[in-house]
Amino acid sequence: MIFPKGKTFQKWYKMVQQNNFISYMKRANLDVVILGHRTIDGNICGTDGVRERPGGGILYAPIYDWSHELLFAYLHYHNIELPFIYEWKDGFYQGTHWWPARKVESIEQGYREVYEIDKTVVINAAAVLPSAKKFLESEKQKCQR
Repeated sequence: MIFPKGKTFQKWYKMVQQNNFISYMKRANLDVVILGHRTIDGNICGTDGVRERPGGGILYAPIYDWSHELLFAYLHYHNIELPFIYEWKDGFYQGTHWWPARKVESIEQGYREVYEIDKTVVINAAAVLPSAKKFLESEKQKCQR
C-alpha cells in the first residue's frame, strides 16, 4: 500500500490515520482530539467540525471551514512560521500526509519525490520494502552511466 490510489487510498487512510486517532484516544483516555483539518483540503470534518467516533470519542476540527486566506492571516498575525513541509515538492497539494501516501502517478515517482526531500527515508525503507530497494538500485545504475 505504498503511494496508494483510489479505493486503496481510502483503505490505507482508515487503517493508518483513522485507526491511529482512535488508538491514541484510547491509550491517553481522551474524550476529544482536536485536529487542524479543513474541509477545503479534502478532509472529512463532520458537521460543524465534529465527528463522533463509533465506540466513543470525538474528533474536533475547529478550523474545518477556514479559507486559505484566513488560515494564512492567522499564522501571520500570530507570528507562526509555516511548517517546513509546505516547502517540499507539491507541499501545498500534498499537505501533511505521511510520505507513503503522497499522491503520485507511480511508485517510482513517489520514491523519487521522497528521495529528493529526504534520502534517508528511502534508504531506511529499502531495508524492509522491496520497492524502495528496487528504486535505490535503479538510481545507483543511473549514476554509474
